[in-house]
Amino acid sequence: MKSKRQIGYRWHLLWCVAFMGVSLPLTAQTTYSWNSANTTGNWSAPADWTPTTSTVGPTSGDTASLSNLASTTTATYDTSASGTLGTLNMIQSTNAATTTLKLLKSLEITSALNMDSASGPEDIILAGKTLTIDSGATMAIGLATDTALPSQRTWIGASGDVGTVQLNGSLVMADDDSAGAWFQFYGNTTLAVASTGTINLAAAGGANRFYLGTLNAATGATIESTSTGAAATTGQSLFIEGNATIGTGVTWSGWGAGSVSLYSINQNTAQTYSIGSPIEFVVRDNNAPNGTTDNPTSATPFLVTQTYISTASGNAVDELQLSIGGLSAYQNQILKLGSNLVLNTLTGSTISGQTGSVPFAFAAATGTVIGGNSQTIDLAGFSYDAATNNTTTGTFTGAFAPTVSVTTGVTAIDDSLFINNSSGSSSIGSTIANSQGVFAATSFDLHAVDMGIGGNVILEATGAGVANNLSQVAGGVTTINSASTFYYTGTQGTGTATLTSNRSIGGLLVGNSSNAATLQMLSAITTTGNTQVNRNATLDLNNHALALNAQNLIGAGTVASTTAGGTIGFTTGGLTPGGGTAGATVAALTINSGVTTNLGVASTSISTSVFNFASSSSYDQILGSGTINLNDATLTINLLSGFSISGSSSTFNLFSGTTSLNGTFNDASNVTLEGVNANLYTASISGDLLTLDVVAVPEPSPEWLLGIGLGALVMWGSRLRRGVSREA
Repeated sequence: MKSKRQIGYRWHLLWCVAFMGVSLPLTAQTTYSWNSANTTGNWSAPADWTPTTSTVGPTSGDTASLSNLASTTTATYDTSASGTLGTLNMIQSTNAATTTLKLLKSLEITSALNMDSASGPEDIILAGKTLTIDSGATMAIGLATDTALPSQRTWIGASGDVGTVQLNGSLVMADDDSAGAWFQFYGNTTLAVASTGTINLAAAGGANRFYLGTLNAATGATIESTSTGAAATTGQSLFIEGNATIGTGVTWSGWGAGSVSLYSINQNTAQTYSIGSPIEFVVRDNNAPNGTTDNPTSATPFLVTQTYISTASGNAVDELQLSIGGLSAYQNQILKLGSNLVLNTLTGSTISGQTGSVPFAFAAATGTVIGGNSQTIDLAGFSYDAATNNTTTGTFTGAFAPTVSVTTGVTAIDDSLFINNSSGSSSIGSTIANSQGVFAATSFDLHAVDMGIGGNVILEATGAGVANNLSQVAGGVTTINSASTFYYTGTQGTGTATLTSNRSIGGLLVGNSSNAATLQMLSAITTTGNTQVNRNATLDLNNHALALNAQNLIGAGTVASTTAGGTIGFTTGGLTPGGGTAGATVAALTINSGVTTNLGVASTSISTSVFNFASSSSYDQILGSGTINLNDATLTINLLSGFSISGSSSTFNLFSGTTSLNGTFNDASNVTLEGVNANLYTASISGDLLTLDVVAVPEPSPEWLLGIGLGALVMWGSRLRRGVSREA
């Protein structure tokens, strides 16, 4: 039996052997340089390295150098390689040759990956594999001070290449070139930034361009700029060619005056951006034309979604911009919402040379204007909110006022801007349907651009005392769709806002039925949708004409004119207090002194006014002191569920107050009863008085009673005869 001392000695010997086994690889870790006289080009070939390596090539803890190679070289990370490496250096500072590392096996970097293209470009081809930068490791781009030209880029991938760079550590772009440098993840490649990962543009020279294919940044990741000197002044930019998913907890910091910009440069395939943290977003300079006709509708949209919706400043988009410049004609740039989107309008933010003055910047051209270009934001039934987080002080007012030079030429669509909604048709009544798209800002000024508004779009202006101008630019070709609506809520105060337009504006909706709101007309307004003035709201005609083209004036608010002479005119359609024939409630619409309302001004276009009736004491009315010219208009009475009158007849005063009423509704034959039990009543009208009579049930005449009696006797006799026959 062995003694305890012998056993202890053997355990110590085993620990020493084990320690030597671990330590030997550490002491063997070496720096290997690529042998330009190699014969195979494979990473695992010993002869391809100096000094000669093992049969798997440089491995974990080793440093591999593919720097300053004299001729164009491709090193293939083949399937026999170990899959791990300590440090990889790819730096071309003395030779203009291209150096490429092609992965046939996924590679994990445990310490550092250093790339710089001072003289010649380098490229890592992923070939469907994953390049992992471990937590604590660094991928450093452009460490040398040099005068690199933009063509001497550092690349990940090439045309058609796919694969992923998994960034668990940090990626630092720190080029000091005075002219800036380019670093590009090509096309379909993906940069996946883990919660421990950091992207840092930390240059001291000019503006650097960091191009990405697809960006996936997890919650907890950091995207920052610690640039100094000229680089901090000119700013750094991220360009996205693929999709982008940005987690809600991603930290953006150090981007000049609050600017973080994503530039989308490729519209050849559909691109989706899921934005969960503050960011300034730019879509600009598409690479390829999408169509060669005057109606460039074949473009693939950029789909922008916000996966975490909140009005808090930490969960919104800072700014959106569309920009086309120096490109072929007939570019149709589309930015499409995939969810509701909140804009976090940060005072003093800077994007593409603009200091935060607009919530959504359209730039139809940067440099040469080329005919046929157009840009569209497609709401797709969602809301774009540039008003909720608006600051009313400083340079950022939350106003939507694009100021783009417009060229008019022979094309049907020429450098035009659109706000469109692709969710399908839906009408504006007393409520706003969910299927409609809402574009909200404190105010709208479209008169300086060729600006079009599509169907089912709601332009919501929330500012108090703000000016809104929906006029058509001189020579413009775009229109405001009849199914769209300009909606003034005045939710930020009770001041008077104004509205100007030299073209039809679709529907007009004033007030949200809660806040006091006044909208004053500074020009004649023609609406091709309903004009609805809600409770607590006022539409001030201000001595201008409101023309309703085949639509209704509805609501429970007030129409007034601060200066006598304001007029309301109809073709078809008419006065509909409350919310129309489908409404379940009744209300009063007030038309005050100074307003003249003309119904049925032409015999070929007789107006029809609609009033809801709930009971003998609850029904729609027109109140106030304005002048109403009926001009033989017709009337529809909508009887709501449960309607009844006491007795056989009731009289209803449709116009109350001191309203001056001229003319009459046509005649009894043109007063239509609709709704429940409408067949139980007859209607007649005299001036503004409507009388409903219960349909009389005729009393039976003596002859009718005698006939019934004789018939009963005949039936009784017949039954008696049948009974006698059965007894016999």
